[in-house]
Amino acid sequence: DFHNTNDIKEIDEADIAPSELTGKVIIYDGSEEVYIAENWESRSMVSYLVTGNMIEKIRAMKDNVITVKGKVTKEGRWSGKIEVTDIVEK
Repeated sequence: DFHNTNDIKEIDEADIAPSELTGKVIIYDGSEEVYIAENWESRSMVSYLVTGNMIEKIRAMKDNVITVKGKVTKEGRWSGKIEVTDIVEK
């Protein structure tokens, strides 16, 4: 049965806790999406899609390293989303 709801992963509270994230602002050519990438110079880079109402402010900081606060949702080992609530450092 492919519709077994017992396989749905419980969301861990730690996965959605407000947290700080430092990374490089990346906008891929031809994309409207804005990412903050941790460890951008290594093979273990983790990219977070920026959501929330601060996207345009962060878009203006393309290629800069910034620290933000927000609600992080990990979606896998190498990716996630962050709803940015505050820019700590730029």
